[in-house]
Amino acid sequence: MKKINKFKVWDKQEKKCSDGYSFGISHDGLLFENVGIRCQECGEYEQNFVDKDRYEVVWSTGVKDGNGGEIYVGDIVRYAYIYSHNYDEADDLNIPDDEWIVGEVVWCGDDDYPAFDLKKHDFDANAFAFIKQSGLYIIEIIGCIRTTPELLEVSNDD
Repeated sequence: MKKINKFKVWDKQEKKCSDGYSFGISHDGLLFENVGIRCQECGEYEQNFVDKDRYEVVWSTGVKDGNGGEIYVGDIVRYAYIYSHNYDEADDLNIPDDEWIVGEVVWCGDDDYPAFDLKKHDFDANAFAFIKQSGLYIIEIIGCIRTTPELLEVSNDD
């Protein structure tokens, strides 16, 4: 099984995401900021542990969307069934707006279900895994729950 350890860090106060390269996670699961100062005695880099109420770790799913974008927990994605569209990756599908379904990518590990999935879907199984593995759907990132939650509200009103 592939180990996924790529992440971003959401700053709740500044309302922006960092790429995660300037942060690390300790063996105890604590988030720290790499400050780039090396200890002369031990050779380790200084680490400033950060306020867990201010920062949120945003994990990568290890999956990319149809445009090559890395999909993270909290991303708002849209997906459509492409089997009936004679899909060719080189072609623009021009899928009608009413055929796209919008959902939020979530981590279900806290619910004793250790998997990435889509919140509130109509599949009998893990929608996120099925969409990516079946080859019958295309998936695209269209936003993030932290910055564009209205994308979900619009889709749920339909």
